[in-house]
Amino acid sequence: MADKQKDIKQTGRLIDVDHISLEEMIDVRQPTAPVQTLAAPLVSKPRHHFLRATILAVISVGLALSYTLYNQHLAVSPGVDQTVTQPQPLDEIVKVEGRYLFSGTLVWDRNVEEWSKDANGNIDPAQPFSLLDSYNPDQYGAWIADLECPTIEADIPFEAGMQLLQFNCRQEYLPYAAKYFDYFDFANNHSDNLGRDKLIETKAALEENGIGYFGDPDPSLTDETCKVVALPVTVTMSNGITSHEEDGRMPIALCAWHYFYRLPRAGEIEQMQKYAEIMPVFAFLHMGTEYQTHSNAYQQNVAHKIIDAGADFVIANNPHWVQESESYKGKLIVYSTGNFIFDQAWSQEVSSSVSIDALTEFTLAPDVENWLEVGKNCPDKADCYQQVLEAGLSKMSASYSYTPIAGYISKTTPQARADAAGQAFIEKRLNWAEVSSLLENNPLEP
Repeated sequence: MADKQKDIKQTGRLIDVDHISLEEMIDVRQPTAPVQTLAAPLVSKPRHHFLRATILAVISVGLALSYTLYNQHLAVSPGVDQTVTQPQPLDEIVKVEGRYLFSGTLVWDRNVEEWSKDANGNIDPAQPFSLLDSYNPDQYGAWIADLECPTIEADIPFEAGMQLLQFNCRQEYLPYAAKYFDYFDFANNHSDNLGRDKLIETKAALEENGIGYFGDPDPSLTDETCKVVALPVTVTMSNGITSHEEDGRMPIALCAWHYFYRLPRAGEIEQMQKYAEIMPVFAFLHMGTEYQTHSNAYQQNVAHKIIDAGADFVIANNPHWVQESESYKGKLIVYSTGNFIFDQAWSQEVSSSVSIDALTEFTLAPDVENWLEVGKNCPDKADCYQQVLEAGLSKMSASYSYTPIAGYISKTTPQARADAAGQAFIEKRLNWAEVSSLLENNPLEP
């Protein structure tokens, strides 16, 4: 024992191999003096390194084995997702598209009201609209037509409507009209037949039934010429791998003029230019000699001026017959869409109509998302021109593909899509084969 204590004093360090720790075994620090154990002679330097290397190798093998066993456990463990999730590319807008239908004269007064009565003389307000499903209305974001009558609570005698041309489209028909039509155009020669106060009452009645309106029978009221509304669109999103569609709304200017009694005055058509500078403009014109198959020089001159001022197209009406169409500078002009729901049913000319199906693709402006955001926040059927200005948006443009759709109405049959013969009649009147080939975009197939 004394000899062991002496050895301790001489070496300054004692290692008990029965109680040595792992840290002491792999300590890489160099000892300051020879190492001595209680049960063995001093370990030589080469042997000391061999021991350390052996211990490290054992530890490494143990760690590798543990890692392998752990991975095998994951591979057979149910519910453990070992897939590596790759980051998905962001969705981007690749297309913004809308589809709209434009029709002619609507008056459910006079004989249309008589035709809608049953055998007991009771009015069926759904009757004038009962065959409009033939137009497949669900495919359109908006259906726009020319309402040529006030709609008030008072009852106007049948004789007044026939002799004095004082119309009143009864309000009980409005809920059924609202199932199909989204906007009515007031820029015509009958919407104020009962006075300006009755036109105001008509606007209130339309609002109560969810129908929008634009235009005014008085073209000198230029503040009423155009109205910016948010029309429904389909937004296609894609990340380059998958795509999906979302609903949206795009601000568009609806502009309308009534020139049945006079020609335009300075500044009336030009009122539209500030809208055309920043957004698409759908233009509507009411003028022309009644019961004529072709437009006159006055109609043509005014329609051309509207295109020159920036309108995307012109849909015109008034003559009660369908008239020709024209491609002017690559833009569509239809000079008369004819009677849509009206009581003139004594010939094919007055019973026929054309509605224009316009498939509209909006250009992907740099701030297209901001345009859609303004459309989203625009109150339904209300004017949102100020919101567009405040947003400071860049110009939004659109391209169009058109399809003419023939309609027919008679004393016994409400307005409905025409048969093949009726479609051929309308396309011939429009000179559609030639005109469509000259438009900026090819038309859709009927």
